[in-house]
Formats: sequence, C-alpha cells, structure tokens
Amino acid sequence: ELNSRPGSHKTAENLRDALNQLKFEAEIFSDFTYEEIKTKVNDLCSREEDLRKSDCILIIVMTHGLFNDHLYSKDTHYPSNDLRLLFITKQCPSLAGKPKLFIFQACRGNQQDTGTKVMQSTATQTDGPLSVYRLPAHADFLTAYSTAPRHTAYRKPFIKAFCEELSSQQVIEGKIDFLSML
Repeated sequence: ELNSRPGSHKTAENLRDALNQLKFEAEIFSDFTYEEIKTKVNDLCSREEDLRKSDCILIIVMTHGLFNDHLYSKDTHYPSNDLRLLFITKQCPSLAGKPKLFIFQACRGNQQDTGTKVMQSTATQTDGPLSVYRLPAHADFLTAYSTAPRHTAYRKPFIKAFCEELSSQQVIEGKIDFLSML
C-alpha cells in the first residue's frame, strides 16, 4: 500500500559494491516480512565463529518510515530500536565489544527540511589508555538516521553521499572512521 521506491535496488547494489571494496561481506535483502528480518538476524548471530573474526557489523535499512522511528517491513511496521536490540550482547555475544553500526534511510515523519548552509569544521578525538571495565549490554552502538525526527528523508542524496564517502575512505591500519565520515 506504500509508494514504490524506484531505484532502490540499484542504490543497494552501489552500497554493496562500495562496502565490498572496503572488505565488508555485504548482502542485499529485499522485501522481508518482520519475521523474516528477525530470522535473518538470529541466523547471523548464530554464526558465532564468523562474527568473532569480524571487526564490526553494519546494518543499513532503506525503507519507508513513520513517526517515532518506526520502519516498514513487507507486512507491518516496527520500532527501529527493535532491530538494534537484536544485537545486544545477550542476544549476540560474539559481537560484544565490537562496533554495531546502524544507518536508517527512512522518513521519520512528513515535515520537509529545506536545510541551512553552514561552515563545516572537524574535530579529532583520541582514546585514553586501556583499562579493565564491565561492558554494558547496549555498548558499542552507533545509530545514524538520514533525517531529523518528524521529517521526510531524501533517499538519493543521502545514500549517494554515503557511497561517495565510503569510496573515498582510506583504510588506515584496517580501520574506517565511520563517526567522522557521518
């Protein structure tokens, strides 16, 4: 019942190609029901040996969205946080201590943001010395939305810019600075 998203498959292929160039194992899944999404995530989390070898996990969801950060699957809508919660350390222990990155390209309402031109500045952050600590279940998550709450999302400019940023990334010591990139 929702409007089609023409060009989405090509956009997904461009994302996959950009991620593959950075040595990600990228897969495309289309038109899943909510249960199929949960099953796919559970299958992924059960691949403990593969995940132990991974440096991080990156989930990019391109779909229609609603207020309150709800996303559409093929058969229903669900809170985006439900997807994130499938990767907490209790559910997916082999990703404990590893970055879990979520990028949601979906509307979050119906207001349009026309934007404001500003000067861009950058800041450098450094980590402190290593220490022993207890890892919270909700640690190591980075969630990015393509738009502000209650606003529409512009798929083509956001994903195109994301692909361009991925392609221009210099992998230093096997690492990508997603936070600076975003």
